[in-house]
Amino acid sequence: MNIEFDNAYYIKLGEKGSWENELLTSKNAKIGWDHISLDLILSDDWKSIQRLIAQNYSEGKKKSGATQDFNALKNFCKASDRDVFITFHYSKLYWCFLSPEIKSDGNSKYRSTINGWSSKDVDGNDLFTCNLTGNITKIQGFRGTLCKVEDKEALYKILNNQKPPFLEKIQNSKDQLCENIEAAFTELNPYDCENLSDLIFRQSGWQRLSNLGKQMKDFDMELWHPLTNVRMQVQVKAKADRKVFERYASDFKKNQGAGLNKFCFMVYVPDKTLKDSFDIQDNVRLMLPKEIAELIVDLGLVEWVKNKLKK
Repeated sequence: MNIEFDNAYYIKLGEKGSWENELLTSKNAKIGWDHISLDLILSDDWKSIQRLIAQNYSEGKKKSGATQDFNALKNFCKASDRDVFITFHYSKLYWCFLSPEIKSDGNSKYRSTINGWSSKDVDGNDLFTCNLTGNITKIQGFRGTLCKVEDKEALYKILNNQKPPFLEKIQNSKDQLCENIEAAFTELNPYDCENLSDLIFRQSGWQRLSNLGKQMKDFDMELWHPLTNVRMQVQVKAKADRKVFERYASDFKKNQGAGLNKFCFMVYVPDKTLKDSFDIQDNVRLMLPKEIAELIVDLGLVEWVKNKLKK
């Protein structure tokens, strides 16, 4: 079922997010205004509330600030259980629906959430802000406490994981390209595979410390990543089975005390024994054709593969 709502509001949980950890854990939403009594809110005396908020503003503050505060408090208190509230915390969007009852802890007014705060869409995907449209993420820059979300349609699509039709076409095209790249691996010789693997790692930020290829007995490349200070040995095989992989993985385990952090075994055309899933020891990575093909596409190495196939 889709996540349906009437109105949408952005709420800032405390000054500079100071209440975020507390409220996201306690499943509440809270707003300030300690000088406004709960009785006035429950009696729906918004004229008196508006007057008190205006009086609370000093002469140096703009009248619009009092209006903004009044609207924030009123919208928070009068929102129905079909209105969705959103906030942002540690690079994620959180959303909730609020129960009708308004309470006070002496300093603030708060409402309990109906099912807690969620940072996932209807399909269980994390709502990372880096993956959201700017029409929604820009709300984080709002300086007040609460405001309406103007682009409700964009928020609806985000919460219900609705992608535009062209996005599905792009993904289908990428999947087809990856399949074609993977099929081309049968035409690459061992030296092509070594050179292509070197390009994949270099495009990913790794620096090669060793020579490339057959000069070394137990591996084809030794790499170092400057950001993580991790050293990794890589063995590249045009074709291999499970026995070959396990032998190299075992040798790495024996020599791990020599300052090596990780071992990666790349195989472009594995036999069926290596395609089957099985447990792999820590710090050992097995890269099979599907992952390699996706990296080739993502890292812009398609033309390199095409040029090799022209020969």
